[in-house]
Amino acid sequence: MAELTPLYERHVEMGARIIEFGGFMMPVQYSGIIEEHNAVRKAAGVFDVSHMGELEVSGKDALAFLNRLVTRNLEGLAKGRVAYGLMCREDGGILDDLTVYRRQDSYYLVVNASTAKADLAWMTAHRDQWGSDAEIRDLSKATGKIDLQGPLAAGIAAETCPLDTGKLTYFRFAEDRDSGMLVSRSGYTGEDGFEFYLPAAETAALWDRILQAGEGKGLLPCGLGARDTLRLEACLVLNGSDIGPEYDPIVAGLGWAVDLGKDDLVGVEALRSSAERVRVDGGTRVLAAFVLEGRSSGRHGDTIYDGENAVGLVTSGSFSPTLGRAVGMGYVAKNSAAAGTEVDVEIRKRRVRGKISQRPLYNRS
Repeated sequence: MAELTPLYERHVEMGARIIEFGGFMMPVQYSGIIEEHNAVRKAAGVFDVSHMGELEVSGKDALAFLNRLVTRNLEGLAKGRVAYGLMCREDGGILDDLTVYRRQDSYYLVVNASTAKADLAWMTAHRDQWGSDAEIRDLSKATGKIDLQGPLAAGIAAETCPLDTGKLTYFRFAEDRDSGMLVSRSGYTGEDGFEFYLPAAETAALWDRILQAGEGKGLLPCGLGARDTLRLEACLVLNGSDIGPEYDPIVAGLGWAVDLGKDDLVGVEALRSSAERVRVDGGTRVLAAFVLEGRSSGRHGDTIYDGENAVGLVTSGSFSPTLGRAVGMGYVAKNSAAAGTEVDVEIRKRRVRGKISQRPLYNRS
């Protein structure tokens, strides 16, 4: 049975359309995906993201333990900073992408909802196998998460958050241990914004304060639909669609988040081999972005053609409200992945013309 977030009743009261996602009942839209998307690009939007998983790792071996599991090198991660990384299998396949928060005496991991239980099991099994002195706590059920995104997010955050958010720069965070709130300047939309973590029982009060502070300023409550179109324009990958066990971080364009110098990293030999293939011959495929003519977007699994040759498959696709055209991402043969290459995407047995584009498709700067 699907779980409910601490804000579920608010979503029902506000007339949101609810769907099951990642094992939770979540709002997919309120006033409409395009309207919510545009609000985030022009003003601000607030999202319930309480379905995400939160794990805390502490103990004297916490750093060494995590550094063997997470592709990013956490040795230099200073207190108060956030790092993006991935966990991979021995064959290099991606289990999950995640963010790591370096607290005063522990590490706070934010993982995807659909993989949270598997991540916990994976980490626990390796801790026990290695005999690491690391404690892993699952804080997911006790934690609510709200994302505030958009050009006006900083002003609204300053009005509603007890922490001094104005001093935060990108991928830094602050927390108040007394109230249990942690806030980082980060997000999944391509806009400026903040991610709030707080006790589940306090989540609704913060949600209400944000909506009140944004009243008359263009802020809208937003669902998963707008979250997906926003992240796709910014070419931010979605686990389970753009990345997963069948792909490694190198071909996914995430090599910048992998430290191949860590000899004890799980999957490092496979990742080194993948990086070498890319260095020598460009590899066989790469995750590319594309823009299509018109509004019809490709769906996961649709075929991408370069002339008469099938050269790849769509992993994500949608209509882009910002660009006014259909966009997407997919794994494409390296020799067809250069920006400007004309391609076709077969959508419901009809080919739609488009071009490979630079990533990201949208950049606020």
